[in-house]
Amino acid sequence: MSDDELDWQKNVKPIECGKVTLKVDHKVNIKSMVDKGTSDLQGNFLNTNNSNSSFCLDQNTKSKVDRGKYFISDKLDLHGYNIEDAYCKLIDFIIKNYRAGNRCLLVITGYGSATSKTDTIKNNLNKWLNDTKIQHMVLYYQQATKKHGGKGAFYVLLRRLRPY
Repeated sequence: MSDDELDWQKNVKPIECGKVTLKVDHKVNIKSMVDKGTSDLQGNFLNTNNSNSSFCLDQNTKSKVDRGKYFISDKLDLHGYNIEDAYCKLIDFIIKNYRAGNRCLLVITGYGSATSKTDTIKNNLNKWLNDTKIQHMVLYYQQATKKHGGKGAFYVLLRRLRPY
């Protein structure tokens, strides 16, 4: 190659453009979405109290869970249990499925009793899923779609079991 062919790079000027294209990140920070107040339901039922790390959930996975299209590995029906028994059943169920490597669970709480509005399994689920025993296992949870129980059921997405 001659020197003239190599010198072309010195004479090239970049094209100026007023537009800037940003690369889109396909992960959604759920915590920031809740802070912006996108949905009262998400604000009530998302696990955002994860103190050891802020989590990111892939948008495709979140969308599949929200639409009820994610494969449900196991389900737990808490109908007929009192508050204490339901709590124990839920904790054991989450731990068992986390150790088995299952990801998406369906927890059926029911609508609750008409006589006792405050102390129902459904109203306690948010607190139970943030319990220190299982908090590190739960990645995301959301009210189920109508075909899986609607307002009386919840999808619980577990983290992957990582060997240490």
